[in-house]
Amino acid sequence: MSNKVSGIALAVAGLMLAPAVWAQDAQPAPAGPPPGPPPMRGDRGMNPEHQLRHLTRELNLNSDQQAQFSTILGQRDSQMQAIHANTALPPHEMHQQMHAIMADSDAKMRAALNPEQQQKFDAMRAHQRDHMEERHGDGGPPPPAGTPPPPPQQ
Repeated sequence: MSNKVSGIALAVAGLMLAPAVWAQDAQPAPAGPPPGPPPMRGDRGMNPEHQLRHLTRELNLNSDQQAQFSTILGQRDSQMQAIHANTALPPHEMHQQMHAIMADSDAKMRAALNPEQQQKFDAMRAHQRDHMEERHGDGGPPPPAGTPPPPPQQ
């Protein structure tokens, strides 16, 4: 049971850590960190370096903003790792703590943005939430591996 719960929590964290990958445009990226394949870290999703590259490209972050985001994303990753390492946490508590970390890091990143970037950041997060709700119904944790998807609603 513990491995199943841990797997679900890891999948939720992976989805929460993905910084609106689904919101990418087809527009050319501004100068910034070089593009490349998304480095993955097991089941936990993208690493902070890839997230920084993605956000730099999507929000056109300047060098000061990139430095701030790098710190925020690194702290968030460390906090998430600590939650994953705490096997005594019940799944609902783990989810609540991960959600609080995400909300805190989003607020810090948003504060470092200008109004135009904030608007785009908010749109990216809204799109990400919509996508998660489409995939998981209520935005809760995904179903266990091997569970067939629900039939399409008509």
